[in-house]
Amino acid sequence: SCVFCLSSADDEDKYGKFLSKEGENITVHQYCLLFASGLAQNGGDDEGFDGFLCKDIDTELKRAKRLKCSYCHVSGASIGCVAVKCSKKFHFGCGRDKQALFQFFGSFNSFCRSHRPTQKDLQCNHSAGAETCPICLMSVDAHDLYETLKSPCCKRSWFHRECVQRQATASGIHFFRCAVCNNIQDFQDEMLRMGIHIPDRDAVWESGDAFADLLETYNRCDADVCLCKKGREHGGRHGKWKIRLCDVCGQCGTHKICQGWVAMPDIWECPTCAAV
Repeated sequence: SCVFCLSSADDEDKYGKFLSKEGENITVHQYCLLFASGLAQNGGDDEGFDGFLCKDIDTELKRAKRLKCSYCHVSGASIGCVAVKCSKKFHFGCGRDKQALFQFFGSFNSFCRSHRPTQKDLQCNHSAGAETCPICLMSVDAHDLYETLKSPCCKRSWFHRECVQRQATASGIHFFRCAVCNNIQDFQDEMLRMGIHIPDRDAVWESGDAFADLLETYNRCDADVCLCKKGREHGGRHGKWKIRLCDVCGQCGTHKICQGWVAMPDIWECPTCAAV
């Protein structure tokens, strides 16, 4: 579990990367490190945990043990609301569950629900009600709520916060943009202000092996009864164990002998395609 929030959740959209290091008795969420109020990034990117040194983490843990979370009342609350005179302090997960807002830029400020930034200045004059999220195409409440975000460029566009975060995580800083008009700068600036994390990396689909699975040919016998003692995925280049793929979908196959064929037919459709 994470040494700061004590949670074992492994969800990059919600907590960032779940970091551990061989030889170090520390497991920690990336976001718990970034927003710990007394923790500085004193190392290089290849040192410690993304630049956070183990000795500094230990010091911050000792400080946090003296602080009780305003929400769960358990010690270890390393994050404090940045608003002047606000005494709220919390674990990252507790704050997130209670609609705290975390800004992933500059000083990495944290805000409790009462003091978090809003989008009231972007509210439209028309009667707001149910709109459609351009990302998931599901209904979204068009009001200034924690769960919803307003586009700064397309004035009538509302998004689910979780949809925007998933888009940002997948797209990275070079491809993250408004799903409606493709605006980049205004959209990114507003989403950062409203607590969306935009990873400084390429999009997931830009990685070298992102589409490697598409190069693999389907190779499995899907006959009701497979006669091959070596299993359904065994296939020879010739003879009775050669796997014939459906000529329509290419995603269903059969051994020659499992269909009782003397010779391979010129055209074969799997039962699913033949029924269409």
